[in-house]
Amino acid sequence: MRSFTSVVQCKRGLLVFVALAFISCISLLFLEKDSLYGQGMAERVPNLVGHWQAKSAFYMFDPVTNPESEPFYFESSGTEEDMLNIDVQTGRVFAGSTPDGGKLTGIILPDGTVSIQAFGEGELRVFGTYRLSKSGNTYKLEGYAHYFDDLKSPDAESMMATSYGVAVKVD
Repeated sequence: MRSFTSVVQCKRGLLVFVALAFISCISLLFLEKDSLYGQGMAERVPNLVGHWQAKSAFYMFDPVTNPESEPFYFESSGTEEDMLNIDVQTGRVFAGSTPDGGKLTGIILPDGTVSIQAFGEGELRVFGTYRLSKSGNTYKLEGYAHYFDDLKSPDAESMMATSYGVAVKVD
C-alpha cells in the first residue's frame, strides 16, 4: 500500500503535468501559424531595408575620463555622413551598416518600438530605442541613443554621449 506522502507527490506531479499541458494548448491558440520572427510574418512587418537619412542632437563628454571635461552640445547636419543603411531583414530582425563602415543590428517589436545597436569606427558602441511611424509611404524612426567608447581598446577616445534623433527612410 502506498504511503500518504507518495500519493500526494503523485497528485502534485499529475497536477503540474496537466497545468503545463493546458498552458501549452492555450498558447497554441494564440500563436500565429507562421514563426514570429521568420519569413511568414514578413508581409505584416514593415520593410526597413534601404537608406535612412538621420539628424540628431547630442550632449557629449569627450574625453569622459578627464575630470575637467565639460559637456558640450552639437547637432548632426543630416548629410551623407549621417546615412544609415539597413541591408537585410528577416521578419522583425535586421542588419546593416553605419556611415563610418560600422555594423548595426536591430529588431522591430510588435508595438512599433525599434531597438538598434551599432559598432562604429574605432571602438564606438551605440544603443538606441526608437518609435517607428509611417506617414503616407514614408517610414520614420524617432528616439534616443547612448554612445560610448570601449575603454579596453588602446584606440579608445573615452567619449560618451546621449542623443535624440530622427531618421527618415529615403529609399
